[in-house]
Amino acid sequence: MTLPLEVYPMQIGILPPELKSIEELFSGSVRFSVPKYQRSFSWTADETLELWDDLFGAVGREGEYFLGTVVLQRRSADSQEIIDGQQRLACITMLFSAIRNVFLSSDDKRAVQIQADFLGSKGYARHAALNQKLALNKTNNEAFLQYVLESEDSSKIDEHLGKKDIHPSNRLLLEAYKYFLGKVAQEVASRGTKADDEFLVPLIDTLRTKVKLITIPVNSDEDANLFFESLNARGKELAISDLVKNRLYFEAKGQVSRAEQLWEQMEKDLAKRPVPEFIRHYWIAKEAAKDSPNVREKHLYRLVNTAIKGKQNKAMALAKDLGKSAPDYARISDYNLWEDDAAYDDSFAASLSDLRLFRVTQMNPLLLNAIQRFSRNKDVAKTFRTVANFAFRYFIIGNQSPGNLERISANIAYEIRAKTYKSPKDVADALRAVNSDPTFRSDFTLERMGSLIGTEETQP
Repeated sequence: MTLPLEVYPMQIGILPPELKSIEELFSGSVRFSVPKYQRSFSWTADETLELWDDLFGAVGREGEYFLGTVVLQRRSADSQEIIDGQQRLACITMLFSAIRNVFLSSDDKRAVQIQADFLGSKGYARHAALNQKLALNKTNNEAFLQYVLESEDSSKIDEHLGKKDIHPSNRLLLEAYKYFLGKVAQEVASRGTKADDEFLVPLIDTLRTKVKLITIPVNSDEDANLFFESLNARGKELAISDLVKNRLYFEAKGQVSRAEQLWEQMEKDLAKRPVPEFIRHYWIAKEAAKDSPNVREKHLYRLVNTAIKGKQNKAMALAKDLGKSAPDYARISDYNLWEDDAAYDDSFAASLSDLRLFRVTQMNPLLLNAIQRFSRNKDVAKTFRTVANFAFRYFIIGNQSPGNLERISANIAYEIRAKTYKSPKDVADALRAVNSDPTFRSDFTLERMGSLIGTEETQP
């Protein structure tokens, strides 16, 4: 069934959308994969619960269940990449896997049919690998293959979830699968001998034929890239980092594997620090113009895109420098990441602690440039102490608004980058001009008077 091209940008080369059931989508030898630039699995308990409630409500009910749109790019006659829709297809696959496991537990031959039609098949070699119907990205696919497509032992999932080093996305993926396993098993157990007729067969029929998707094919890599970017404008809430990663991988061309390695290492070095915030602070520190130092998140992708579009060398240079800067950025908030040096003593640790306490992340662009531009460790340490002292004056004593702080940081970061500011003294002079010592003394006096008045008023 062909549908009109209503809400999608006409400048993007897309073919007419079609309404398909899951059975129609997965039929034949076609295989689906998630491209490298796509975000990893991110559905939380809220999304998986909502999907289960909707699907369970559709079982035995007349009519179809619309699961949304799936955007696909054909790579070959039997291979397509998922540009949008991987979370939903991954969850549908989990449900088929849960049903297969119920059949396997009772030696029901229908398990083989579910496996072949919706999960994947193997060749005839003794140790043939599974030819997956759906393969996720590099971060997720190993866990998806091992625990969702191939395993029938749910205890192994609990064992893997108990590991501290599991990737956050894989944790979400396995928690979603465990939820679906539990729901299917619960419904089967509650119906006893009637489970087949009352639940399993109706659920399979619902998933196979009643769940409908609009599939939208795109023609080329650039069309896929443009569509991915357009999702942001249509309320898909893509993180800025997803858009930047997408453009970097696209511009990397033949070096996309290297770009992927650099990005993954960057995320690893940042640990749990927000990637969008890092990229924005990086751009302020390294790229922002002197006359427009503030870089808002909503404008960041446009700036990155302008800088690297059609420029493979610049794209790879950006990927490399992001990778180089991530460990330095992480050090700003973690004393344990600094090398053993006399400059990084207890007073330096106290400065880092104060910066965390005051939550002055607006100063990160300045501090990042200080780490990378000041050659002596003692100069880096002194800059951190200067910024921590300034933050104390600015927020605690002066009770100033944080609104201008990022502009101040951006201006000083630019001067460090331009080599106009070459020492902690230059940084201190610039900050002193913002909050002069007389101003500080005045603010301190008012603060002290306020404290004393407050104390007197509370005395009996």
